[in-house]
Amino acid sequence: MNGFYTKFNQRKTELLEIIASLKDIAKEDDDIINRTIAAERRLMRESMNLLIVGEFSRGKSTFINALLGYPVLPAKVNPTTATINVIKGAAIPGMKIYYRNGTQDDLTMPDSSVNKYLEEFVTTVNQRSGEIEYVEISWPGQLQNWNCTIVDTPGVNDLDDAREEITYSYLAKADACVVLLDSQQPFSRSEQDFLKYKVLHNDINRLIFVLNKVDQVIPSTPVNRQRIIDNVSKRLQEQFPEICLPQVFGVSAKEALRTRFKKSEPNEWETEFVAFERALFNFISENAAKGRLPDHVSRVKGIIRDAIDLWHERMNLVQLSFQGNEDELKKLAADEDRINKRLESMTAIVDLKKVELLNYVLQATRELFSDLKGDLITRAEGLNSDEELSGLKNYSAMSIRKIVDELMDLLNKKNLNIAAELQEHFGDLFTKKLLQPLTKANNAWNELTAANVEFDNFSNKAADNKFDFEEWLPAAGKGLLLGYLGNLFGPVGIVGSIFAMYVLDSKYQQEQRTKEWEMIRSKTVANIRMQLERLVQGLEGRTKGVVEEQIELIANEFREKAENRISSLKQLVNHSRQDIMDSQSGIDLKKKYLAEQLESLKKLLGIANALEEEIIKWT
Repeated sequence: MNGFYTKFNQRKTELLEIIASLKDIAKEDDDIINRTIAAERRLMRESMNLLIVGEFSRGKSTFINALLGYPVLPAKVNPTTATINVIKGAAIPGMKIYYRNGTQDDLTMPDSSVNKYLEEFVTTVNQRSGEIEYVEISWPGQLQNWNCTIVDTPGVNDLDDAREEITYSYLAKADACVVLLDSQQPFSRSEQDFLKYKVLHNDINRLIFVLNKVDQVIPSTPVNRQRIIDNVSKRLQEQFPEICLPQVFGVSAKEALRTRFKKSEPNEWETEFVAFERALFNFISENAAKGRLPDHVSRVKGIIRDAIDLWHERMNLVQLSFQGNEDELKKLAADEDRINKRLESMTAIVDLKKVELLNYVLQATRELFSDLKGDLITRAEGLNSDEELSGLKNYSAMSIRKIVDELMDLLNKKNLNIAAELQEHFGDLFTKKLLQPLTKANNAWNELTAANVEFDNFSNKAADNKFDFEEWLPAAGKGLLLGYLGNLFGPVGIVGSIFAMYVLDSKYQQEQRTKEWEMIRSKTVANIRMQLERLVQGLEGRTKGVVEEQIELIANEFREKAENRISSLKQLVNHSRQDIMDSQSGIDLKKKYLAEQLESLKKLLGIANALEEEIIKWT
């Protein structure tokens, strides 16, 4: 797959070339160079993310091994995968185990029998697998060329709360998610629930369905295999109308791996697998390009615009007389002093907003969870059957998800209002005002989870001299809300805590037989009260620190903007002083040099604009 065309890697390379040109033009300006290098490092860390999910015995490990072309992961009927495995490209093989207690082990891979070695760590053979957060496997070869990270998960029908949280955090960050099905028995009940209650809450357009083991279909002819694929596609459209045109493929991962590992002559299974790989990596590449690259292009364009503004100001200073230079120096010094004073006055505003947001978060959370508790208790008091108990569990999950959506909507508005107030405080420092009402994120939970907005993705936008609030504030709101939800509510494992007693307690079987539903109702009501009250109490202990952190993140955008402006002013002062000492002939030469650089910067901005337009076409 070395020659595979991927839009993500191509556009990433083009943006790196723009950055290299910018570094060459601005090599004498420390501020622009430092920001350009920082943008380059962020871009270099970007890779495509592929998540593999499915039930036990669907052949996930064999499927991943086929992609790698080598039997890396253990792939037997028993034992089965028990850990989350993150596989990355590297020059040499390696492995790190990250435990839930915060410790880690760095291990050396053997030269042979890698899958047998890993069996002791990543399968149910490992008695300590429950203590592992995830295993990171480094593997050389094609994975480096693809610029892709593969995440392997345990069966979706046997995820504990902790692994479920990690799995869905990867699902939120994945550019594509392969849902692996068995060609002979697709769509078990747990697979349908997984798609309905978990996956479809994320971006359904990033799903790709793969029917594995098509070589076992009888008769295994191309016509019969296509008939099964068409049937599965039809069932997907009927059961999940949200998926308009599902992408469904049929492969034999086992046969493809055997051919690749033994370097045999290509057969029909290898040919079909290669065709699937091409479709997969074009699919994931397009998603990665339109999901990850726009922020990077925007950041680089902002730096180029800042450089153009800075070069214009230098040109103006060079054209002034000596006395004009002296006057401009005084003006720049006054601007610097004014910005510093504005920064000093910001502390009191930030402290006030922390108190306001803290009270707001606590009140909204208490009210929403109080209403939920009353609703769940009323429903629990009417339980009379296993079906009703199961229905209550699903209803609880959807209700908690609904509360999260509502909190996200409320917090989005509050965060954007706070940011707008700070913008007003610093309004005269920026060349662009907040011209139109801010709009909240559409379809809050799905878009926010799929967006994968990290704090560092927008924190450096404050470095733009022309600060684009219409672009930044909604993105900032998304990123901050991810922080709130992750730190305040943790995994939505509260539903499991409410109902786990009826799965683990052996007395439940006796209660079920004797129809002691009064006891079941009583225990369920008591557990609902205890778990939701414990959740709210825990929130009160964590909210202050989280709120302070989030307000500081908003405030830092404006601090960084002001500090970058101060840095630019200092640079201007230094250059201006040098100009005053130069002779008139030296000034003329410098004007010509700056004009050439300015023209190069404008051309570079045009290239960046064209790249941005090309990426926008895919969205």
